[in-house]
Amino acid sequence: MKQLKDSDPTVIARETLRQLASLKITPTPDNYHKLYNQISGGAEGGANLVAVATVNPAVSMDNTAAESTPELKRKVVSLIANIEELSDTAGGYQLKLEQYSARIGKTDNIKELNQLLAQLMEEIKQMQKSMLDYHDDFLAACAEVCVVQDKTNQHESKLQEMDEEIHEDHLTGILNRHGLDSAFKRETSRSIRYGSPLCFALLDIDNFKQLNDMYGHKVGDDALVYLVESVKDTTRPEDVVSRYGGEEFVILLPNTSLEEATQILSRIRRNLTKKFFLHENKRLLITFSAGVAQLQADESQESIFKRADEAMYRAKQGGKNQIFMAE
Repeated sequence: MKQLKDSDPTVIARETLRQLASLKITPTPDNYHKLYNQISGGAEGGANLVAVATVNPAVSMDNTAAESTPELKRKVVSLIANIEELSDTAGGYQLKLEQYSARIGKTDNIKELNQLLAQLMEEIKQMQKSMLDYHDDFLAACAEVCVVQDKTNQHESKLQEMDEEIHEDHLTGILNRHGLDSAFKRETSRSIRYGSPLCFALLDIDNFKQLNDMYGHKVGDDALVYLVESVKDTTRPEDVVSRYGGEEFVILLPNTSLEEATQILSRIRRNLTKKFFLHENKRLLITFSAGVAQLQADESQESIFKRADEAMYRAKQGGKNQIFMAE
């Protein structure tokens, strides 16, 4: 740890800020005060501060919420202005000290020398008072910046939670239609960038209305969750599973050909038929019909959905519990 004992307070303040940034320590008044004292050789040590920084680095200010950015910028600008004013003041005192030094060096008169020393001591006292005032202002500015930073971090967390709620289906925990739209744009861009295939599978639970009518909507909801769990057990981590609406689900299969996508859907179908959905110890067979389409050049989401939907319709018409490829 670099120490600047007996150095100019401005130099110490700058070095304190530099080391806070280097160690990734949040510039709270307490942290600044501890490190300032350590660098200046004060009584309070900062060794524990460095240890804490190693274990628990500060959160970057880059993650501030957009609505609080102007306030944060204003506080930081004020903080910088304080440092600049402190630097200007210290520079003025430095010039005065040089002038006193020159005058003292030229005089041989003891009376004049005593007068110069008295004036010099008064200037030094005034300088110390100014440094302490600016030091307190600096700590106050640091505290304000930290308060704003905490607020912006809280805002960002809330925005993240709101974004997840907007894009998530509350019943099944997978993406909803809004989430699918975002995922489709992302995966389409990736498919175009790398020249890799992307498949779009549309699933619809067979006889879902009869299931609801016979056993109630609670059982219908449980059946939807059951299907999603089976799909997630069979699909890969990179596959995107979403609930399009009602009993319809969409699976995006990146880097997957039409034949490979059909095989994945077949595994999901076999997995469902191997076990039964239980309701009051009664075994109920849950099946689905599906249509699978591979993304074509410059194809929109509406277009590929329509092709997958037409294939799914043919699977329904052909007896259900089937998977058809789109034309």
